[in-house]
Amino acid sequence: MVFYLFRTLNEVREITEHSQNEYNSERPYGSLKNLTPKEYRLLAD
Repeated sequence: MVFYLFRTLNEVREITEHSQNEYNSERPYGSLKNLTPKEYRLLAD
């Protein structure tokens, strides 16, 4: 687990947005045959 000490609310927003994008775009999902959501969408089209 990674811990952050935030100094501003904008810093919280930036880190949160980055983490969400990484989780939703770059992390493979077992339920998607170990593809990222982005890769799975491309195959579905």
